[in-house]
Amino acid sequence: MLFVMIGEWEAEDNQEVTKRRMQFKYPEEVKVIGEYVLIGRYQVVGIYEVPNEATLMKGTIPFDGVMTFRFYPAMAYEDVMKIVAEATK
Repeated sequence: MLFVMIGEWEAEDNQEVTKRRMQFKYPEEVKVIGEYVLIGRYQVVGIYEVPNEATLMKGTIPFDGVMTFRFYPAMAYEDVMKIVAEATK
């Protein structure tokens, strides 16, 4: 399963978020496609491939109390177009 994640935190939590992130290790089952910090926004965008939603939760627990997360299931555009083509035959 492919997910896009947006993580957010407050400016006053920046040092704590940085400290926790430097110590953080992803669960084995997470394949990181990419991670991007939105400069000046206290946000991070990540793209991950995971086997299930429970694995996503494991990755957020170390940031409880300092970050909020939103996850969106995602598909490659090419895959969507194949589904649409099949459905409209």
